Amino acid sequence: LAQVDLGQATTMVLDTLYNFGMASESSITMAENYAKASDIMAFTANTVNASFKDIARSFENITGVAGTFNVTIEEASALLQSLAKTGIRGSKAGTYVRNFMDDLLGAPLSQRAEKELSGTLNMERYHADLYGEGDFGAARYIDELVESLSKLSFVTQQDTIRAITNQRSRRVLRQELIEYKNGLKEVNGELRQTNSLYDRTVKLQADAQGSLARMAEGLTGDTKHQFIKAQSAYNAAVNEAYLPAEPALQGAAQSLQALFRS
Repeated sequence: LAQVDLGQATTMVLDTLYNFGMASESSITMAENYAKASDIMAFTANTVNASFKDIARSFENITGVAGTFNVTIEEASALLQSLAKTGIRGSKAGTYVRNFMDDLLGAPLSQRAEKELSGTLNMERYHADLYGEGDFGAARYIDELVESLSKLSFVTQQDTIRAITNQRSRRVLRQELIEYKNGLKEVNGELRQTNSLYDRTVKLQADAQGSLARMAEGLTGDTKHQFIKAQSAYNAAVNEAYLPAEPALQGAAQSLQALFRS
């Protein structure tokens, strides 16, 4: 926490809420989603060895396509964590993931790799979920694509990857193939996938809970008091009602400022 100046911490989280479609007119829902987004941002920062501000910038670069393709904050976080293993973090990572989503979720892959991928991708089911008619989201669609690619010969696989991605999105897709390969485990005599993107998003939801508070556990004295005061100020502001509470939210941001600069 102390390594980054986050005087604009509240604004960063609120921007993330809006960009991932998590904002609500309900003060209760808004408070819950604020806590969820804060925890996921803190958890992602810890797992990829980046600052809270770096993660905010990553999400900012992703959100243009995340909203278009109904990508959740958990799915975006899981992709950032995977990409961090290649050494790419911060706003650059967000740009790579944005390209990945744009290439794989928004374009007709069958036209670019019809022979290799024909009949293996459930684009119709994904689009049904995109428009609120199904439950087959971006993570499951990407998992199907990665599984289909894993079954191709190496040369055909690489040719297909080049056909459906640009240089930036290619880096993300190849890392997802590595995650898929590493996730294949023998369970009760059967080879099963234990590390799919969907599995990672489900696990992330549970693991991220309370992450922001855990980041503050090592704080002491005035710094810890300021953190508790800032949390209380934000909770009071949201309970008062989200829209009329904007001045109080700014007060909470100022209270956080001392903490994140310490």
